[in-house]
Amino acid sequence: MPFPRRRVLVFQMISLLVCVYAALLFGLWLTQRQFIYFPHRGGEAEFLALARPKNVQPWRDERGELIGWKRGSGASNRLLIFHGNGGHALLRTH
Repeated sequence: MPFPRRRVLVFQMISLLVCVYAALLFGLWLTQRQFIYFPHRGGEAEFLALARPKNVQPWRDERGELIGWKRGSGASNRLLIFHGNGGHALLRTH
């Protein structure tokens, strides 16, 4: 009679592994946005402190809200950089 008992034990182990795998997949599905998007969130004072040594000045709209960054006033060439999902524009000042 040990054969049927071993079969039950193997079935239980496989069932447990399938449940653990399903739980892992479900957990990854719930947190997938954290794996895709890595926006850097910080206050304006933090960004201004990062911009100062890189000779980058804030670019503001009519209401005075920060919308981007620009080089010092001596620059004549223009280049628009789309920095993507990860990080922020101050990491691409090179």
